[in-house]
Amino acid sequence: MKRTTGPVFLVSATLLIVVVVLGWVYRTQAKKPADPQHVAAAEALLVQLSAPSGATLDQYATACGGRASFCVSAAKSSPEILLGTAVDQLRAAGAAVQQKACAAPGANTANTPRCSATLRYAGTDLNLQASDTTSLGYRTTPWLRVWVVDPNATATPSSPLGSWNGLAATPAAWQVDPTCRIGTPSRCNEFDQTNLSVPGNPKQASAALQSSLTAGGYRTDSLQCKAASASSKASCVVSASRFRSLGGLDGVIVSVTLTEVDATHSTVQLIAAPKPVS
Repeated sequence: MKRTTGPVFLVSATLLIVVVVLGWVYRTQAKKPADPQHVAAAEALLVQLSAPSGATLDQYATACGGRASFCVSAAKSSPEILLGTAVDQLRAAGAAVQQKACAAPGANTANTPRCSATLRYAGTDLNLQASDTTSLGYRTTPWLRVWVVDPNATATPSSPLGSWNGLAATPAAWQVDPTCRIGTPSRCNEFDQTNLSVPGNPKQASAALQSSLTAGGYRTDSLQCKAASASSKASCVVSASRFRSLGGLDGVIVSVTLTEVDATHSTVQLIAAPKPVS
């Protein structure tokens, strides 16, 4: 009996090509850039998220260290719990999980958040990150950052800092009166303070500084202290940052070096400058 495999093979091959092409078209359409209406719908969804139990909403997104539509921090939670709670809310609203993963504590690198996820909603990608360290690896309160991927978004140059008093960075008792190195005092792009004497050894002074920074809405990005040695005095270096407008991309970074003078005094070297944040 003669076999007729030619036509059958051609039909099967044709069907396979059609399936591959349709799959490619589907994936291409599913991942095409979201239009402004869908981006707006996704943004509206995120701002309606509820903060997990015990978490504090950070409207300026300072705790998250980057642009966010929804940012919370929680001292008595974990990145896994914060991420899981947000993912559950988004799934209930109709978002589909594309990816979700968490590294073991200590397994992540300094610039990689502990947990991350990507969800799809109304043709738009939603990114989620949660961690308990800053981008510099400094241990911090667990935080959750959620934002909409908008391919049409453009970075806005950071605006001048304005007056020093408006930054609310250092303890009032220090009476810091920095010099504006770039710009004018009312629209300054860099403040500089050197050789100011303040109470306390470097560790005590840095603790007072951190309290002031926290009250001013700053996040401590790094804190490094070194004991005195034969060639150098004891010192601490504190770096902190915050956003300056709700939902904005303009920030400020403050770096302070505290060097021991004696057991009860330290000198301050301070620089404050705009920090564009993406």
